[in-house]
Amino acid sequence: MSKEIEDAATAAGFAEDPTGDPVAPELKKCMVTWNADAEKAADPKKSYDGTVTTLAKGGWAEGKGFAQAGSEIKTFTKSGWQLKASNHSTGPLKMVMFIATDTGPECEALFAADLKKNKKP
Repeated sequence: MSKEIEDAATAAGFAEDPTGDPVAPELKKCMVTWNADAEKAADPKKSYDGTVTTLAKGGWAEGKGFAQAGSEIKTFTKSGWQLKASNHSTGPLKMVMFIATDTGPECEALFAADLKKNKKP
């Protein structure tokens, strides 16, 4: 999934922002995050639209979306994975993120265990 997201995003004009939050080692097989460096993109909105269009052409089925106050979030599914594509590039803090998670039972159990482990008392 990581290469598929990276290929779509870089083809649309994004470079990856290496300072994004890393995925915990125990969740790497279940989760992919790809943070775009929206500050360096010529037109972050156009690059976001190009990325999600390429992903949809690649078999990602688009689900519900949400747009408000210049931010946009789209959800997609493919082969047991769910992808959230977020564009928050119209304000002063420009952020574009793609986060994919495996929705299978093994990964769901790992996510639940991670949440329990990191829950604040």
